[in-house]
Amino acid sequence: MINLCLFILLVYGLTYIITESYIFNRLREKVTNKWLSKLVNCPTCSSFWIGLCVSFIIPLTFFCVFDAIIALAAINIIQKVISF
Repeated sequence: MINLCLFILLVYGLTYIITESYIFNRLREKVTNKWLSKLVNCPTCSSFWIGLCVSFIIPLTFFCVFDAIIALAAINIIQKVISF
């Protein structure tokens, strides 16, 4: 259970840093590719891919796409609670 919480917090932190933080403002502004622009500006899109990449490093299950979907759902729930 603690691994799941750490996994979700790691993916949430990386997603927030890439999509919302001041550190990546210039990168987000300079991206011209449509797909890549969506990836760095959309927390839902980026959290799935970040979750997939992190699941190869810290596997929760043997099915890495399932781990990424768990992270995606958790990030969406966290963002809904924060914005409420």
